Amino acid sequence: MTAPSRALPILWFFLLAWLFSWVFMVPLALASHGAIAPLPGWLHYLSAYGPLLSALVVVGATEGSAGLRAWWSRLTEGRAGAWPWTLALSPLLLYGAAAVAERLVRGAWPDPRLLGRLNFLPDIGLWSVVLWLFNSGLGEEAGWRGYALPALQRRFGPRLASLVVAGGWIVWHVPAFFYLPSYARLDAGAVVGFVLGVTSGAFLLTWLSNASSGGTLLPIVWHGLFNFTTAPPGNAGTIAAVISTAVMVLGFLALFALRRGAGAGAARAIGSR
Repeated sequence: MTAPSRALPILWFFLLAWLFSWVFMVPLALASHGAIAPLPGWLHYLSAYGPLLSALVVVGATEGSAGLRAWWSRLTEGRAGAWPWTLALSPLLLYGAAAVAERLVRGAWPDPRLLGRLNFLPDIGLWSVVLWLFNSGLGEEAGWRGYALPALQRRFGPRLASLVVAGGWIVWHVPAFFYLPSYARLDAGAVVGFVLGVTSGAFLLTWLSNASSGGTLLPIVWHGLFNFTTAPPGNAGTIAAVISTAVMVLGFLALFALRRGAGAGAARAIGSR
C-alpha cells in the first residue's frame, strides 16, 4: 500500500467524525441563533458518538472483522500499573484540590450536587458520571485514541500523532462554540486556553494509552471523569480553572515523557494486533 493510500483511512476517519457529530451540532447552532426552528438541546449529547461511529465505519471498511476485533480489544484494554491508573482517575483528585482552593478563595466548599446539573438535561445527580463515561468517554475516545492515535502513531510517533489528533479534536468542537453556553461565552483569550488545554490533554491521553499497551480504557475513564468534574455549568469558575491548569501541566510532563521515547513499545504492540 502506498503512502497516499495509507493516509486515506485516517482522512476519512476525521471527515466522518466531524460529519456524524456536526449532523447534530450544526443544527443546534443554527437553532440557537434563530436561523431554524428550536431543537431539543439534549441532541448535543448524541454528537459525542461521531468519533465512535466513524471508527466503526472506517475500521469495518478497511480492516474487516479482524480489524474490528482488534479495535474492540483496544477499547477494553486497561492493564496498567498503579501510576497510570492514578492519572486516569486524576480528575477526581484534582476536583478535591479544586474544592480546597474554592474554600480558600470563596470561603465555602463547592456543592457536589452541581455535578449533576448539566446543560440541556434535568438534574440527574451523581449519575452524571455514568453519562460522561459512556458519552464523551466512550463516544469520543473510541475514535480519537481507539483508532486515530494508533493509526497515526505507527507512522509519525507519539508526539506528532498527538498533535494531529489534537487538531482534529479541536476542529470537531467548533460548532459547539455557537450554541453550548460554556463555550459561547468564551473570549479570545479563553479560546486560546481551550486550544492549549485540548492539546495538553491529547499528550496526556497518548501517554495513558501507551502506558496500557495501546489500550483505550484509561483515556475513556480520564475523559469521562474530566467532563464530569468540569463540564457542569456550576463548576465553570474555580473548579474548572484549577483542573484545566493542572491538565496543562500534566500534558507538558507527558510531552516530555513522550520525547524520551516512552510509548515506542506500545506503538509496536498496537501494530502487532
